[in-house]
Amino acid sequence: MTVKHAVSALRKKGWKVSTSDLHSYSATRPGNDHEITFFRNGQESENVVCLKVRRLSDENDILSDYHAGVFADTIPQALRFARDTRP
Repeated sequence: MTVKHAVSALRKKGWKVSTSDLHSYSATRPGNDHEITFFRNGQESENVVCLKVRRLSDENDILSDYHAGVFADTIPQALRFARDTRP
């Protein structure tokens, strides 16, 4: 899956996609308590890696090696994990 496809699919479902740099992306939607994040696979690549869903209230804990969230294989799967059931 490409970054362009992932961003387009999320925006089509009403998610606001933002990027802090050209490599990491995050998507949130008002009324939903989840965040979907993913990364560009390298500087020159357009492929998506590390598609992850987490609750906004969950935080990573480096002392216990806990990383909040669950990884997804596709955007539709990430949307299901985020409980996004809108058509």
